[in-house]
Order: sequence, then structure tokens, then C-alpha cells
Amino acid sequence: MRSALIRRADVIAFALLVLTAVVAAAAIGMQVRDDLGPDAQIPERTAELVAWGLTASILLVRRPDLSFGWIFATGAVVEVVYLGVGVPAAVAFDDGHGSSALLWAYSLAGIQWVPDVLLGLVFCRFPTGAPAGRTWVLLDRVIRWGVVVGACAGLLEDWNGTDAVAGTSRFIDGTPVPSIASALLVVLPLLVLLTGVAGVNVVVRWYRARDLERRQLAWMAGGAVVTLLGWPVAATGHAPPWLLAASAFVAPAALLVAILRYDLWAIDSIVRRSASYHLRGGGTLDGIVHATSDLLRLPYVAVCRGAVVVASVGQAQDDVERWPIDYEGEVLGELVCAPRFGREQISSQDRVVLASTTRLVAGSLRTEVLTADLLDARQRLIAAREEERRRMRRDLHDGIGPMLTGLGLNLDAARADPDRANEYLATAKDASGEVIRTLRALVYDLRPPNLDELGFAGALKLQVAHVAGTLQATTTVPDALDLPAAVEVAALRTAVEAVHNVVKHAGATRVDVVVEVGTALTLTVVDDGTGHDWGMPGVGLASMRERADELGGTFTAGPGPSGGRVRATYPLEVLT
Repeated sequence: MRSALIRRADVIAFALLVLTAVVAAAAIGMQVRDDLGPDAQIPERTAELVAWGLTASILLVRRPDLSFGWIFATGAVVEVVYLGVGVPAAVAFDDGHGSSALLWAYSLAGIQWVPDVLLGLVFCRFPTGAPAGRTWVLLDRVIRWGVVVGACAGLLEDWNGTDAVAGTSRFIDGTPVPSIASALLVVLPLLVLLTGVAGVNVVVRWYRARDLERRQLAWMAGGAVVTLLGWPVAATGHAPPWLLAASAFVAPAALLVAILRYDLWAIDSIVRRSASYHLRGGGTLDGIVHATSDLLRLPYVAVCRGAVVVASVGQAQDDVERWPIDYEGEVLGELVCAPRFGREQISSQDRVVLASTTRLVAGSLRTEVLTADLLDARQRLIAAREEERRRMRRDLHDGIGPMLTGLGLNLDAARADPDRANEYLATAKDASGEVIRTLRALVYDLRPPNLDELGFAGALKLQVAHVAGTLQATTTVPDALDLPAAVEVAALRTAVEAVHNVVKHAGATRVDVVVEVGTALTLTVVDDGTGHDWGMPGVGLASMRERADELGGTFTAGPGPSGGRVRATYPLEVLT
């Protein structure tokens, strides 16, 4: 319901503005006679209608997300009903016309106080549009329900004692309802008192506030002081009508200046609405784009990462504006928005809000990026595992399978031909040896046996020395390391592959392998060769990078201080 009202705020504001103008013009042009009495307060109420109608229309257009525009719209509608229906009914009665319907219309005089008390809600909710703290939430609730009860009581109270309506009755007259309603009017002094308390609270908060909030509260505090001081003056009945009419503009003008000059709370509303949307089951980015579209009434809002639309609301358009989404110096994507319908560009105030919104989007988009990278790594890990299973199946089926079959055939032949048994058994022995070598190779591919026999440090030193051959090689690695099995295998294979590349391609005279262990294991392989071709990475570098990615680590390869350098990191905390 609220979202639908916000999306139609422009239409509602226009309708309210037209209604205000029509009723105000009718009230000004109405022949107000002295016999209506001062209680009609036509000039004062007309001024209040104009002030509240204009304020409501402006706020509904500029800040429909805040409750102030809707509060002022409610007050303006009350004034429209009173001036447009109640006052003409009073004129009709004065002319001698009377009926039950006219008496109901005349009863609307009982709600003309509502706009004054609605100011209490504005004071309670300023500046964010919602009361802050339990005390003011309770006060806000009491005023709201008090207005409802008081308005019903004012409409249903006993009007038969009024000379102007003598001889006319409603269907409720003669029942206990008017008496009960008249008794409930006791809430009116209480509502006036609570409105005064809320106004004083604005002044107190202004006194305690600092910097920008203090400057904004100053306007509303000034409006509250003038309004509250004006009530006793108006109650005396000696204030000139022009002064009362002018005072009706004070609080609305103060609110407009405070909100429109210091327009800083739209981003807070977006945060609240995004959180609400997220709790209802939408994603965080979806919540932000939906809240931004609703509150700023933009037909299209999207978060894009390159050509990929991560989250969006509305139909994509050509006429859009873009804001880069920056996270700690890294541009992750763009916030793309289209201006409101009928406008060529987004307003400057909305641009400020959207620029702030990118900071909200940045964290969520970063999470989306990391999640996507994690899913991609997981898919690649699954693919690599399945590929490894396929390779093992092929090796077992195509390699060991035929050899075992040949071994069995030779044993059968030896049993069938004793004269050539030794020949067949010798062939069978060679076949069994080949099976053993193939199985050892498969086992080594799964996990090098040296890791279990010598430990990571011993296996690394042995393998580096074996692969380096005549190349001068040094290996620096802490002893007695307790590492996750996956890190041991990845680091050993990466070190062996990196040293193999140095021997094969670098034209180096020495190679150094250094292992450092903290929250992550860092493997660095440096050489003094000049034959590297870093522009054409081969299968070896790709496999080393994949091993690091699978474990959530990093991998870099390129020129070093005196030759080439390969560095890989493998996190330990997540894997232990």
C-alpha cells in the first residue's frame, strides 16, 4: 500500500493542489456574514488550507518517502472538507434551510482542530520521518489514536443545542451516542498538551544537537516556538485575523526549508526500505534497487557489472545516467538510473542521493562478486575432480587392464605348456612389474608418497633437488609443519613445476625455493634466468594458478629482481 502511494505521489500532489486552489478560492469569494460568528474562522482556516496544501504537494513531489507530506496532506483534506462542506452547511442553516444531511455537514465543524494537533506528529517525527526512541514512539501513537477518537467525537457530538440548527436532528440524536461523543471530547485538551510537549522536544533536541543536524533542527525549533506561542494569543480572541492567517504558514515553511535545504535523509530511507525488502525474502542488491526506484520514483534502476545486469527494477532504457561503484579503490560496476517520466535528466538532489547509494551498493556488490567467484571456483574444482576421475578411469582401463589381462593369459599358457612355462612366467613377471610401476605413478599423482614418508619439508627438499639436477638450488622451509593435506600437495606440485620451468626455459644458474608460514602458506620460487617468456603462459603456469584458486589462494608469476619469480599463497585458517 505504501509503495503504491509513493509511486503515485505526483498524481496525488497535483490533485491535492487543484483541490486546495478550488476550495480556497471558493472560501475567499464566499460571502461570510457576521451572523456566522467568529467560530467559523474563515480567513484563518483558508490560510491554513493554503499553507498545508502547498506544503503537502511540494513534499509529496520531492520527498514522498517521508511521512511529513502525508501528514500535511491529511490536514489539508480536513480543511478542504470543513471549508468545502461544513461552512456552506452553516450558511445554508443561516438562510433557513435545514435537513439531516446538512446537519451532518454542519457537524464537520467539530474536526477543524485536527490540523493543529497533527503538528504534534510532525514534531515527534522530525527530521527522519519516524519517531526516535520509545518515548516518542508512544507519544506519536497516542496523538494518532487521539486524533481519530477526537475527530469521531467532534463529528458525533450533540449539536442540537446550537441555535443555528434548532429543529433539525440526525438519526443518532436522542440516543446515548452524542452524549458519549461529547464526553470523549475531553481528549482535545490532552492532545493540545501533547502537541506542545512534542514541540518543546524539538527545541530541546536543537539545543543538544551539533553541526548539520543543529542547523536543520533550528528551523523546525523556530517554527515550533512561534506556533506554540501563537496558540495562547489566538485563544484570547483578540488577535487580528491577518496575524492568525500569517501564523498558519510558519510551521509549514520551517519544515519545507529544513527538509529541502538539508536533504540528507533519503539515503536513510533507502537503507530502511532495503532492509525491509531483504527480510521479506529479496536479495540485498534487489532491496536497494527497489527501494531507490520507489523512493526517488525512477522508472529504471540497475546495478551492472560490465555487461551483466546484477539487479534491476523496471525496463531498461537508453536515456540513463551512470555512477561508478567503487570498493576500496576498485571499480566493481555501475549504478544505472533513468530519469523520472517526463523529465530529461535526474535532479541534482537525487544525484546526491544516488551518489551516496553507490556506497551502499559497493559492499553488497563486493559480496556478490566474491560469491560468484566462490561458485566459479567450486565449479572448476568439481570439474577438475571429475576430469581427474576420468583420467584415472582411462589409465586403469587402458593401461593396467590390458596388462593384467596379458598377465593372466601368460599364466594360463604356462600351465597349459609346461615345456615353455619358464618363458611364460618371465613374461608374466615383466607384466606384473609394469603393473606395479603404473600403480605407483597413479598413487603419486593422487598424493606423492614422500609427503607421508618424509613430511612436507623433507619431500620438498628432495623433489626440488631431484628436478633441479645440476642447477644450484636452495630450499628454505620450516621443519615439523602441520599443514592441511590439500595445501601440502598443492605447494609441493607448484614448487616442482616452477623449478622444472626454470630448468627447461629460464637459462638460469640457480634457483631458490622459500616457504613461509603464517595465516597462509607462501611459496616463492626465484631464479636468475633471462629466458622466461611471461607473455605466453603455458600449461604449467595455468595448472599452478588453478591449484591456488581451488584453495582460495593467490598466484602471481612474472619478472623478479634478478630473473623470474613465482609466488603462490594458500590460506590455512579456513582449511584447518
